[in-house]
Amino acid sequence: MASEKLQQFQKEIQQELMNAVNNSKLGELFEKNGLGGNRFVKFQCILNLTNAQYSDTVGDPELKASLQAIVDQNLVTVNCDCCNYPPLCNCC
Repeated sequence: MASEKLQQFQKEIQQELMNAVNNSKLGELFEKNGLGGNRFVKFQCILNLTNAQYSDTVGDPELKASLQAIVDQNLVTVNCDCCNYPPLCNCC
């Protein structure tokens, strides 16, 4: 169950990052400068859990325990090669 919650958390982070990328002007900047292509852009999001601060009153206790169990490591939440970007980044 804890690993499912961790995977869901990672999926939600990936979705929010893709929303941010696709709603930015980054694609326009690349197109304006003649750049684009398959797997041209790669995004990675790493949580440094050694610096994380956890709230005692907010959040899922199982997820919190899962994150605290890997505190000496970085958690790669997104490792995305964008297919055919611009116009939209979809992880390949």
